[in-house]
Amino acid sequence: MNDSVNTDSGDDDIIVKALAEIRRLKAENAELRAGHAVSASAQQASAPAPIAVIGFACRTPGAGDNPEAFWHILKEGLCTITEVPAYRWSVDQYYDANPDAPGKMRCRYGSFLGRVEDFDCRLFGISPIEASYMDPQQRLLLELSWEALEDANMNMEALKGSATGVFVGQSGFDFATQHMTEESLCEITPYVGTGCASSPAAGRISYTFDFTGPSYVVDTACSSSLVALHNACQSLRQGESTLALVGAANLILRPGMSINFDKVGMLCEDGVVKTFDKDAHGVVRAEGGGMVVLKRLDAALRDGDRVDGVILGSAISQDGASSSLMAPSGKSQKAVMQAALRTAAISADNIDVIEAHGTATALGDPTELTALLDVYCRTPRAQPLLVGSVKTNFGHMEASAGIVGFIKLLLALRNEYLPRHLNYAEGHPDIDWANEAIEVCAQGRPWPRTQRRRVAGLSGFGFSGTNAHVILAEAPEKMTPAPVNTSSNADVPSEQLPHLLMLSAATPVALQRTAAALADWMESNKDISLARVCHTWATRRKRQVNRLAVVAADKEQAIARLQRFAEAGKAKGCSSGTVQSRSGRLAVAMVCGGHGAQYHGMSASLYQTQPVFRAAFDRASAIASEYCDSDLATLLHTAPKQASSNLFAGNKVEGKLGRTLQAQLAIFCVQYGLAQQWQAWGVEPKMLLGHSLGEYTAACLAGVFSLEDAIMLIAERARLMDAHTPPGAMLTAFHDEVAVQSIVANYADAGIAAVNGPGIILVAGTTESIADIAQRIDADGGRTTSVPIDRAFHSPLVDTVLPYFRRVLERVHFSPPKIPLISNLTGAVADQEITTVDYWLQHSRAPVQFMKGMQTLHAARYDAFIDLSPEPVMMGLDLCFQEIRAELGSKGVWVPSLRNGADDQARMLESLGKLYCLGLNPAHTHPAQIPVRLPTYRFDRQRCWSAAAERGQHASAGNAETGNTKPAVMPPSVPSSGSDDIHRVMLEHMAVVDQYLALTEGNR
Repeated sequence: MNDSVNTDSGDDDIIVKALAEIRRLKAENAELRAGHAVSASAQQASAPAPIAVIGFACRTPGAGDNPEAFWHILKEGLCTITEVPAYRWSVDQYYDANPDAPGKMRCRYGSFLGRVEDFDCRLFGISPIEASYMDPQQRLLLELSWEALEDANMNMEALKGSATGVFVGQSGFDFATQHMTEESLCEITPYVGTGCASSPAAGRISYTFDFTGPSYVVDTACSSSLVALHNACQSLRQGESTLALVGAANLILRPGMSINFDKVGMLCEDGVVKTFDKDAHGVVRAEGGGMVVLKRLDAALRDGDRVDGVILGSAISQDGASSSLMAPSGKSQKAVMQAALRTAAISADNIDVIEAHGTATALGDPTELTALLDVYCRTPRAQPLLVGSVKTNFGHMEASAGIVGFIKLLLALRNEYLPRHLNYAEGHPDIDWANEAIEVCAQGRPWPRTQRRRVAGLSGFGFSGTNAHVILAEAPEKMTPAPVNTSSNADVPSEQLPHLLMLSAATPVALQRTAAALADWMESNKDISLARVCHTWATRRKRQVNRLAVVAADKEQAIARLQRFAEAGKAKGCSSGTVQSRSGRLAVAMVCGGHGAQYHGMSASLYQTQPVFRAAFDRASAIASEYCDSDLATLLHTAPKQASSNLFAGNKVEGKLGRTLQAQLAIFCVQYGLAQQWQAWGVEPKMLLGHSLGEYTAACLAGVFSLEDAIMLIAERARLMDAHTPPGAMLTAFHDEVAVQSIVANYADAGIAAVNGPGIILVAGTTESIADIAQRIDADGGRTTSVPIDRAFHSPLVDTVLPYFRRVLERVHFSPPKIPLISNLTGAVADQEITTVDYWLQHSRAPVQFMKGMQTLHAARYDAFIDLSPEPVMMGLDLCFQEIRAELGSKGVWVPSLRNGADDQARMLESLGKLYCLGLNPAHTHPAQIPVRLPTYRFDRQRCWSAAAERGQHASAGNAETGNTKPAVMPPSVPSSGSDDIHRVMLEHMAVVDQYLALTEGNR
């Protein structure tokens, strides 16, 4: 430049800036060339740990309440843009075709969610008052977090206290604005600060789920959610977080920012977003949100998580001192794309598709396309680079735009299909489309998994200059853990067994909706086994207070019962209830039955299907085999089922099982096995009560003596009774206790054996005396039934056995009970006396004070009582205690373990389901399965909307009628020559570096 040439200072500044820009462009070009020269091996060596996407959720306009509905909109090429609904603001009140009209805008359109004033506050434990002062963006983020965690099959209880990070993108502040007006200042409550500030959008998620990892909000405008995504990946790689939630929400509650965006020329007047088309002239604002769950890929594969996609790399950058604060910088866009590729250690020609930022402006589109061409199409490509933008379907979701575009790519990978980019007819004239290196995905097309890995890029550019680019790849093909054995016993396939399906929700309405949604899903997914559905619900879902337990023989029955419950709130095979405590520590007592409940076939199907029961039974029966000549498993499980012998019916069990020794050992082994099975399911008894023989089971479970000693005592007692007492008999008298006692007192060889309940007395003695006593009780107005047993336990006939039994007892090592145990001798909680020889001698001789024991049991007010008898005799006896229970305030529920004539597995599962509905959180109810993606929670929302928000809504809506939403009309492609458009384009182009260079050349 000639120094003598006269130029004014303005020209000097332009020239200086232009020369500096040229130097920067040369340096950038050299950097890009160097970047392309990096070898594949060097890239691979420097690649960071890939990050797995293991779950996601989204909310979009057009009934896009879940990813499936969102995908339907994309796949069908639908557009959700409408006139601004009256429940946001009055279009006419704020519309004016004049761009300079104060307080007005030229755009009448947008894309909106419905019912944002509603929220399921009960699910999240938030009061309706506090919820009404929460920004609905916060509330939407809570819902999306819940859904995303469920979609990822993450057990929320297991995540408590974990280093789970929360990274949120948010830039909207309409709700806060409504609460800071002069009119609203007097209504500020303690909830306004946390409800309206931006930081709780992340912090409240961490608080709600008890996460302790990093938690913060990112606001870089339109790139917010992708910057948050980048930060989350870094946090996972650095070990700050073990799991990460990344999301964003955007709601448009007031017209203010729309007016602002219209004033700077960002919004299109006709509501048709034509990204990359020659007639593109802006976007419309849109609401929506999304949430993804991230984990390091190596950890996800280790833990058997489903992987929906893999983030190979990402990068963020800033425009710096570019042409203007809001203008896009092609240089910075290229730099951030190249940085993301370097981080991902992948070459540009391996990228199939780009989900573009796509603002549909005359400046933004060519800037972005030029950057894509320079980075991704610098070298020849085998296939054109496909580009598209979700903004053509919905408009611009601002802070949520990046995460929603990211979810679009995840769904495209899952469905192996690229949805079409709408409203594209002819490309932007500033782009060289002739070389076919880049192509707008104007038609949907398959994107199948092949030997070549499918990879996509995603851009987000903030209007304050912060840029983000992400590289997303399909999941490794062999990422699913190998199928496990789907049956607990190789002889019984899982699908031939009854199953227990346990659902829950925060409210009864949500529970019925959940049942309906699951029934619909199961009908549509016939190939997914019922076992996998049950396992996923049992192990991967948070257990709420309103519960439903469904026992079903097969999938069809499960669907029918779910549908019936969804319609009527009850159904056959279903138990439901509301838990009073969330602790899961249900107070349960176990009651062990005595002699007389045995039958052939008892526990047969349970033995075949439940390995815990089978192992416990086998252990006990192996010890019992030392004392009898029968294999108990064969004795019980090979003969056909028959009517049980019990204290009421008087049925006689034939064969070896009718003998005292075999019967008592069999009853003990079955009850011992049942107790182990219940404990394996998470039922820990707080109290034990046994009836006669049953007290040996109870004492063994309480740790008073070992399993070996318990079986030895039962066997030796039975053997001594057979050897040293004459044949005897027992009867049950339904008569007044005093009257029975007065009759029995006349017989030296008979006595009261047990007081089982009000007016239910067991009498034992010689056969002759018992027959005579029965006649006298009947004559006195009572009623009697015989008990099928040939020895008179708890009677004077036992006296001859006691010296021999003492010697047996002296071989036993006794210990204090570890679980409280109610004594048969006193009916009270046993003390140290139960660990003595004399106690157990008396136990064989003295009457069983079962009625007093039941009174003690009911006085403790347990939540539930489990009858361990093979036939629920103890449960039947409790029917006589209704008045006593009412007096003591006992509301505990009885559940049987087995029942003659019922399928053992189904019976146990029905009882377990009842306990679940009372508050038990069972464990290990199903054999291990691969979790399946199930429908997420069905919210039961209620209106939670503050007075300030209500006023703001009405003020904006004016006199417009609610619900008037006209769809945007796609106009013919007519070039616009209006001065307003020319003015906007001029302003945009003034920001481009190329314009500076052209201007300097002209001034020369």
